[in-house]
Amino acid sequence: MLDEFFREAFRKEFYSSVEKLQKALDQWLQHYNYERPHRGYRNMGRRPFETIEAGKVIKEQVTTKETA
Repeated sequence: MLDEFFREAFRKEFYSSVEKLQKALDQWLQHYNYERPHRGYRNMGRRPFETIEAGKVIKEQVTTKETA
C-alpha cells in the first residue's frame, strides 16, 4: 500500500486533512479490491475479492468433506 497508494497520492495532491486522505484511500481500496483485475498468474485475471470468495468456497468444501 505504501508504494501503490501513498507515495503516488502524496506526489499528486496535498491533503489538507486526514478525512480527505481517508476518502482518497477508501476510493483507491474500492478500485484495488473490487474493480481491477489482479495480474498474478495464480489469480487468472480475477479481482482480489473474487479470489477471496473462491477460497472461502474451497475451504467450505474441504471442511465439509473432513466432517463427513
